Amino acid sequence: MTNKIEDLLSPERLRGRWQRDEKKVSESDRAEAEEQSALQLHAQLKCLIVERFQGDEADVLNLLLEGLKALLVQRFPETGDAPEEKDALDLAIHKALNQIEDLVEAFEI
Repeated sequence: MTNKIEDLLSPERLRGRWQRDEKKVSESDRAEAEEQSALQLHAQLKCLIVERFQGDEADVLNLLLEGLKALLVQRFPETGDAPEEKDALDLAIHKALNQIEDLVEAFEI
């Protein structure tokens, strides 16, 4: 008997979804996203999560979003000066986004 979790999260099964999701983003959406600040994009992400999830799922995702916001404030200060630990912050932001993405996918299954 195969493990259901392994079946649900198998790369072969998810690959089709990743390719479909990738096609949904138009060039105009990408250009618009590039013009927005990191905190504006964070606010949009938070709104999407609030609309889609409730209860414990929303609580966990909101906690992760607050951590992401703290990293974004450090990485993109209002003064415009690049922080010294830019690479470490970039990596931490990337990890936080991956963690949020993984949880969203898990909650949707």
